Amino acid sequence: MVLSNVVYVLDASAILHTNTLQIFDRPCYTTPRVTQEVLDDKSRTILEVTMIQRRLAIVEPSEEYLKRATNAAKATGDILRLSDVDIEVIALALQIKDQGLEPVVITDDYAIMNVLRYLGIQYRPLRTRGIREYRKWLIYCPACGKVFHEKRDVCDNCGSPLIKRKVVKRKRVYGAGGGI
Repeated sequence: MVLSNVVYVLDASAILHTNTLQIFDRPCYTTPRVTQEVLDDKSRTILEVTMIQRRLAIVEPSEEYLKRATNAAKATGDILRLSDVDIEVIALALQIKDQGLEPVVITDDYAIMNVLRYLGIQYRPLRTRGIREYRKWLIYCPACGKVFHEKRDVCDNCGSPLIKRKVVKRKRVYGAGGGI
């Protein structure tokens, strides 16, 4: 990997950790909705200073990449655990990767890491060890057993809440997304 080609994509946890943005020596990117999740004064100040210094670009991922990120989350079965903002972070990383840059997503979210691993995009956790296994999840109705591949609140077959998933594939992960 060519180090000069590396950029960081930040989720909210990366911004919320005190002084996180001050340690990065690479260009950083995030989405507008991630910045809206930063509410505390200290993190907001760090965010604003970093934007003034032009070390953080706010980019809205295109619809094409949002669809690709959503499809990847469905493929891994993580779609139930990811918010719309999480999908945006994954989509932005995909978009940047397709522009020929090497993105590393800074996140402590295990579901985001799992989808990134599936997509072949590097990640780096801040306060956690990161995922130890790539997992493919199956989303199912606990009452009738119907399998789902998309985000839903209730089963369209029996009306039960869709809160269950089980692992159908595991693969040991070495390192945090391949490292930086």
